[in-house]
Parts: sequence; C-alpha cells; structure tokens
Amino acid sequence: MRLSSSFKCSEIKLLKGFKVIGFLLPIYYLDEEIITVNFLKKYFFIFIFLYFSAINAQRIILCKAYTNNGEPIDFIYESTLLLNQSVCVLFLGENKIITGRNVNLFIDRIIGDKRQNQLNKVFIPSKENWIAYVYKFSNEGKFEIYFTDGDKYRFSTLTVNVSAQKVTKKIEPPVYIQYPDAEITLCERIQSGRPADIKRTVSLQTGGGTVYIYVNNIQPLNTEKILINIWRRAKYGLDYSEFVDSKKYQIDRNWNDTFFKYKFTKPGGYKIELYDEKELLIKTAYISVTN
Repeated sequence: MRLSSSFKCSEIKLLKGFKVIGFLLPIYYLDEEIITVNFLKKYFFIFIFLYFSAINAQRIILCKAYTNNGEPIDFIYESTLLLNQSVCVLFLGENKIITGRNVNLFIDRIIGDKRQNQLNKVFIPSKENWIAYVYKFSNEGKFEIYFTDGDKYRFSTLTVNVSAQKVTKKIEPPVYIQYPDAEITLCERIQSGRPADIKRTVSLQTGGGTVYIYVNNIQPLNTEKILINIWRRAKYGLDYSEFVDSKKYQIDRNWNDTFFKYKFTKPGGYKIELYDEKELLIKTAYISVTN
C-alpha cells in the first residue's frame, strides 16, 4: 500500500459511495479509497475559522455623514454621545456585498439587565457593501447598536453612551490649508457665470427655498468631485446637529469656480460644508431659511 499526496479541486472520496464537496486542498489517500477522519476534522475547523473571519470583517461605525458610495465623512470616535445628537450609523461589509432577503438595524437602550428597543429598521440589500441610517438619540443612557439578518443572527454590535452633559472643549476655527482663498457665495441666481442677488436669508414662501451655492478660488480647485453636506439647527443657539442632505457633483479639476442649485424644505439655520474628492474641507457657509 502506498501513501501519496495531490491537489484536487472539488471531490474528496470518503469510503465507498460517499464524497465531500470542498475546495482546493492537499489530499492524502491510501489506495485512493480512504481519508482519515482526523484529516477531515483538521480542514473542517480551518474552513470554519475562515468563514467566521469573513463575517467579523463587517463592522459598524458612527460618522456625521456619508457619500453616495457609502464612504464615511467625519468619524465620531467618542464612545459618549450628546443627548439629541444625530449621527449616521454606517454598516460596512468591507469588500463583500451585503446579501440576504433583508438586514435589520436594532438600537436598544440598556437598563440594568433589561433592554428597551428604540429602533427596528428593516433594509432590503441593494447589491452594495454598506447600509446607512441617520438616527437621533433622544434619551440618555447606554445603547447597543447592532445589525442582524432575517433570522436575527447578529453581524456586528456597537455600544455607546448618551449623556446630557456637554463636554466643553476649545473651539478653533477651521484651517483651510488646501483652499486658503476659497469663498462661498449664496445667491438667488447666476448671471453670466457670476452670482447675482446675494442671499443670507431665503424664504420658503416667496423664494421657494431655492438658493445657488457658488464657490470660487484663485487657483484651480484641483478636484473632480465636490461633496456638499448640509446640517440644520432648529433653534438659535443650538448646534447644527441635524444632518439634512449630502450631494456629490462632478466638475473639471481645472475650474476655479463652479455653482450648484439647492432647495430647502424646512425653516431653520443651516450650515453648508463643501469638500473636495479627498474629503478635505474647502469652505463652510451659513444661511437662514424662513417661512
């Protein structure tokens, strides 16, 4: 009887009349008939390890916004969030497309050994490797954020704390290293490529809430994409914590200026942030929207 080895692709003979479907593995056999049980156990555990390693690659992150491709913008690294703070819950499948009939997002409030469900959102996978949802924490306490499949099997879990106490920190003005001369002008219309009727306030009733966002730089903007994030504050004195919208536009990197049209639908104070293709901040502008 001889002992030899080879590489086979799919079928592994196991006694007579049985076979195991596998993948490219080194196969040891005696007289091409019997494979030891210990050998199968070894590669079974290797397969299980690789399978669960792939599952663990999925993760949840918190950020302020996201692009149309599911790329996070402004990571939120703090484990303690502020009361009434809106965050973007981003579930990333890394390089794997999220599959299945549906994916569920749960947010539970943990109180001792009990939990209160705050959110149960169902998503239908759309052949992407990410899922995003904007959520506002309106209660204090400890929260567990997790995604599951249709059978309630958890993909990933994230735990955060929400506190009403605001952490005081020194607020420094943004440094526009890449775009020191960039300017944003908000106006009613664009005339001959230039802004006309500059606006600091726009009316929903008389102006329809529409405004043109004009950005100008002395040097070429040197980006092929402009990302616009819009944040809202409901009352004067509050932070711009409510994420409203995110838009991405294609431009020529040799342009010094460009403009975009945007329509507001609710009154309040708004912050408009412009980023380049590397998600570097170009400039920030503010506008008030009235009824």
